[in-house]
Amino acid sequence: MPDMPYFQEEGRFLEHAWDVYRDYFGSRSNFIAQYKKIPNDERKNLFLMIVSGYKHLVRDGEYTLVENYQRLYISHLDQTYKFISIMSLIEAVFADEEYVDFYQWLTKRKHRRLIFPIADAQGLEDLYREYKLNFGAKRAVRFFSELDEAAQSFLATRIKINNRYNPAEVVAQKLYIIRSEFVHQARVILELNDGLMYSKRGGNMMYSMLSLKDLQLLFEHGILYHFCMTPDYRKI
Repeated sequence: MPDMPYFQEEGRFLEHAWDVYRDYFGSRSNFIAQYKKIPNDERKNLFLMIVSGYKHLVRDGEYTLVENYQRLYISHLDQTYKFISIMSLIEAVFADEEYVDFYQWLTKRKHRRLIFPIADAQGLEDLYREYKLNFGAKRAVRFFSELDEAAQSFLATRIKINNRYNPAEVVAQKLYIIRSEFVHQARVILELNDGLMYSKRGGNMMYSMLSLKDLQLLFEHGILYHFCMTPDYRKI
């Protein structure tokens, strides 16, 4: 029997989930009815894990510094922490899928004739960037690409890349680059403040009106959509 700690404490974690989604449903019984449509216990366990993590890390969490016994709130550090948490939770949604590392990707039969021989170190680096963009971003792209049309449009109109709007799939790849530049380069995330923000990411100029609140709404909506739960009210 698989380990399902969240489902084993279903009552407790359902309260966490209801706390997150109470504004999406007319009543708690409506929410529970949608939850019960999740097809098996393993999927219910995953739903409870994701939503409980989101509640504590993002919705109710706050990153602060402690200096001289006083808490100091710095918005871009809190936004960085919450953005990385959301992207990690998105990856956890698809955690059971097979992982393909760089070597496996390089040596796939359909790539061999196109890739080998690799000319030099720069060629290898270019291939690694392609792998990270196309495969590393796969889960983030899938999550946002599975959103319904209205939610995808909401995301697509929040960010311009090189001064033009792009499909949600392209924007999702850019969000993954932002995530990777923090993980691998410790570059803090400044794009999620209210108002127009611009930056250079992955060689492109990015003009962002995507706030942290917008991203939270997309995540909340996307989790319901992924688990085939229909809310009574939409927020986007």
